[in-house]
Amino acid sequence: MTVAPPFPVRLTQVVAPGLMEAHVHFVAPHAVTPETMQALAGLASAFAVFGHWGGFAGSRVKPGPGGFTLTSLVPAADGSWPLRFTDVHADPGVLGVLLKALSRFSLDLSTIEAVHCVADEAFDAQGNAPSSLAPPPFPVEDWREGNRSMVLEIELAEPTTPESRRLVSEVWAAWATLGQLGAFSADDTGLASAQVLVTEPPLSLEGEMRFFHERLRMSRAGTQCLVNALHGLHGRAVHIEGVVLA
Repeated sequence: MTVAPPFPVRLTQVVAPGLMEAHVHFVAPHAVTPETMQALAGLASAFAVFGHWGGFAGSRVKPGPGGFTLTSLVPAADGSWPLRFTDVHADPGVLGVLLKALSRFSLDLSTIEAVHCVADEAFDAQGNAPSSLAPPPFPVEDWREGNRSMVLEIELAEPTTPESRRLVSEVWAAWATLGQLGAFSADDTGLASAQVLVTEPPLSLEGEMRFFHERLRMSRAGTQCLVNALHGLHGRAVHIEGVVLA
């Protein structure tokens, strides 16, 4: 990540394939509110869901699904709250993406004093959101032309079912949560200005789902990560015929 987090970060690299931990130390650990912990749990859950479906796979790692299990979110003896992910099958930059999300979390709530990362030596704390594995197994059309709003249209090979709606919506919701937290920010889309503003509910049609974003501000890699996750869904949970970003 090119922008320094608003808190000190200590990195301990180990030889433990698939391990990624972020031990979050709060400014006042005994005064952490339930709302703060709910927000941290939401961040961790979104990260695990998006990672499970291959959202962080990148151009060097084929999208999932599989692994990326959140195994711990309870206070440790030293008062920190460890976000522990195992079986992380992702681009090396995924650790930097997590630190960006924690940075925006801290900017919004002014709560994090420091973060101690323990991760396999393959992961890079300075990394950014990965690019997509090209080409995806379905056509992707991007008609945005610099617009700050976006409609995401996902065409399915078969009529939508409750299960396909749940899975696609779950991946989209995780991506939107991380986008709002600045996980996909870059030099031209800073942490403070990152935004995913949703004002309309998703629309489910016969064989198609649409998601409406009144404001969308993230790096281009953010939408590429979304394509990665949809790639992970494709052929394993749902069959995607095409994706349009309009």
